[in-house]
Amino acid sequence: MNNTIFNNYHSWYEGNAGGLYIDHAKNIVMLNNIFFSDTSADIRNEIYLANTCDSSNCVSIAYCNIDSELVRDSLGLILWGPGNINLDPLFADTMCHLSNSSPCINSGITSLYMPCFDRTIYADSFDFDNDPRPMYGGWDIGADEFDTSSVFVQEYTTQKPDDFVLLLIPNPFNSSCAITAPAGADVKIYDLRGNIVGAGPRPALDNHSGNERAGLEPAPTNGTRTFIWTPDKSTPSGIYLIKATIGDRTITKRTILMK
Repeated sequence: MNNTIFNNYHSWYEGNAGGLYIDHAKNIVMLNNIFFSDTSADIRNEIYLANTCDSSNCVSIAYCNIDSELVRDSLGLILWGPGNINLDPLFADTMCHLSNSSPCINSGITSLYMPCFDRTIYADSFDFDNDPRPMYGGWDIGADEFDTSSVFVQEYTTQKPDDFVLLLIPNPFNSSCAITAPAGADVKIYDLRGNIVGAGPRPALDNHSGNERAGLEPAPTNGTRTFIWTPDKSTPSGIYLIKATIGDRTITKRTILMK
């Protein structure tokens, strides 16, 4: 469930599949998966169901983005369920994150009743970035759940002035992250739900207590200010957005906390 099998090549001549080779299958269910641009040395196939599969069993495919013309099923054991599409997933990057125009967004399903098992199969609650599903509307097809914050990050990054610097070192990090922004910039840290989990230092009279609450400690530099963000133990691992604003200029970058 919720896998992305993309741009793989299988060199074994008898494999017949670049995406998935199934041998001795026994009631396999595939839900919310992407199979795209996979090749093999023999015949270009996404999925190949071998002749040795037991004819009393089946492979069920539902709510997947897959080129059905590139699936070899010599025994007729693949059951094509509802919700399957055959479209370019339109990835945003080489990590197979979905772009905002991807047909896989909101095209998956939360759960599906499987008559052959007489039970309901439930989709994953988190994607491969540990982002919760669903984010906006329904479940997405593939390993990534589309997150609009990634679009905002790209926009801010391309439109920021050359002298507006926001550095995160190290990134990813597991205990502390140094955040460097222009002097006077308002710095805030958000989780992917939009909750503020950290902020820049308070005014001078409240500087010490403000830093303790925010988990940020200022360190002086030339023309910029560097803050050390040390999340407390209750802050979970995941992706966080660092937003720096000064006047009408804003830049946002991602950082990953890995505990």
